[in-house]
Amino acid sequence: MENSPDSPKDPKKSSSLKGYAYVAGVGMSLTTEMAVAGFLGWWLGTWADEKWGFTPWMSIIGILVFVGVSMVHIVQTLLKLQRMHDKDDSKREDRGA
Repeated sequence: MENSPDSPKDPKKSSSLKGYAYVAGVGMSLTTEMAVAGFLGWWLGTWADEKWGFTPWMSIIGILVFVGVSMVHIVQTLLKLQRMHDKDDSKREDRGA
């Protein structure tokens, strides 16, 4: 049986699907990270509010700090993905593809 262009064994298509799967996995990971960061910020902020009586300010500050740190990590991850994509493109150009 011969490999057709639509065949799952086509190297170009297989490589493309792996790339999409990788990016989808990173997207899910970053989304989960943002949700967990927001929850942890709220939870620790609520604990601090109850302990020191600053309601609702510590909760707000906790959420902002944790989500802010999460955003920095997201930007770093996206920049890393961009560098990987640029590196792959330059390799493809070198091969003449």
